[in-house]
Amino acid sequence: MLSERDKLRRVLAERNRLIDKLDRRLLTKEEFHSENYRTLCRWQMKPYPVIRSLEEGIYNYQYYNTLAKEWQRRAGCAPEKNRTRFVREIRNFFCMKDACILQMLQLDQNERIEAYFVHTASIGLRNRLLEIVYPDREKIVLHTLSPDILQTVQRMGVFTATIRRSRIHDYINTRETEEVR
Repeated sequence: MLSERDKLRRVLAERNRLIDKLDRRLLTKEEFHSENYRTLCRWQMKPYPVIRSLEEGIYNYQYYNTLAKEWQRRAGCAPEKNRTRFVREIRNFFCMKDACILQMLQLDQNERIEAYFVHTASIGLRNRLLEIVYPDREKIVLHTLSPDILQTVQRMGVFTATIRRSRIHDYINTRETEEVR
């Protein structure tokens, strides 16, 4: 039987493998989200109630983001009468994801952090989609629309007021139904 630490390592390794496949265009964005959801279901790990490490934070971020994406997918097929429930759940998962980001930013681990707005094809996200990266860590790219997180990174002195190209530009500017291949 695996310890929680070993499970976490394996889930994060699987996450990185899926990101690599997406980067190599072996998965579409939709397939990437489906595989992430399958990974969560297979490992049956709950989110950490208190984030004590960057790895636990990444797991929680991935957990809530994946559930939000899965509920978005299901909402597209849901009868109109159920849409309000789906929207409520999606918002809840995104709020939980933002709470993870805030906890990660509060960790005292001497991590280098950068935050900035990113170029986006979506007019509604322009000058709103915040990207947070840990440059010394591989594959840690976080996104949020949260004004609270923006204020936090500004207070921390890690926010740059210039708009940059996202580290995952193609991913964030591809709609779920478009092929990335």
